[in-house]
Amino acid sequence: AFFAAAAYRWSISERSPIVGAAGSCHMRAEHADADVVSTLLARGWCKARLPTDSAVTLTTALTTVGAALQSLHRFHQASDCARASFGALSVAAFSERAQLRYETNSSGNGASDENSSSLADMCTNASLVQASASSSAVLAEVAHAALSGLHTTLLSPAEAQSRLDAFWYPAAEPPSEAPEGGREGSVSGIPCPAHEDAGLLTVIVDNESALQVLSEAGSWLTVSLAPGECVLLAGRALERISRGKIAACTHRVCPASMSRTSLVFEALPCQVDVERCARLECAAAASGSAAERDAYERAATVLLGDNSATRGCAVM
Repeated sequence: AFFAAAAYRWSISERSPIVGAAGSCHMRAEHADADVVSTLLARGWCKARLPTDSAVTLTTALTTVGAALQSLHRFHQASDCARASFGALSVAAFSERAQLRYETNSSGNGASDENSSSLADMCTNASLVQASASSSAVLAEVAHAALSGLHTTLLSPAEAQSRLDAFWYPAAEPPSEAPEGGREGSVSGIPCPAHEDAGLLTVIVDNESALQVLSEAGSWLTVSLAPGECVLLAGRALERISRGKIAACTHRVCPASMSRTSLVFEALPCQVDVERCARLECAAAASGSAAERDAYERAATVLLGDNSATRGCAVM
């Protein structure tokens, strides 16, 4: 699906600061797009404040999707993996989480694991489909506005393929030993270890702080989103296409003391760029540590649209 034109504008504000960082990026109708571009160029991520109607849509979607995924997890948490899909919606439950994917260009007739009728029923639930579609449309406009502004500066893609992922995690205790800085590789108890996303741009909203970004100084900054705010993260495809002018944002997800729902909108390269970026990811997989090889191979799989990557580590 391609994004419709968006009328969003952006500004830098000192209000609602990121924990440990000064300033955040807010979206308001009266300001110019140059602010979000300069912030993404400077650090590879930024926060944005949404218009009231969009904020209400996302808050409602977080509630609807979170309740559905929590219910799904309750019934299937004993399974190593249970999944189902129908039309634009697919859902999966694992022992540690439940998740959903919404793709408007999906043409699948539907499939589910044996004895998982509840999964199949969820894929056709009208309120869940509507919540997924409406939140995807709002976050698509945010991503399109940012990509359009970056296109003017970098001649990077202004349009992209898209998909929405949603994740629900139960409350969890922080790991006893979590690194304070740098890339920790695989750490027990961290839902999603440090990584960069494979695509162009990721837009996230959540209801509990757990996402952290890596600063240039090597320290982790917790991204605390107030109601009506979202965060944008630059991906590796954007870094490659911009020839390094914008750096992919390294980030991770830490355990949250309360159950957490997140909506994660991913803007992926259009088909003309997908195979080129996937080849670069595969080439990167040929060197480095085992963890890095796994991350790059998974990124290539995600870019090529293989649903087997659903279980892989994504922004959550």
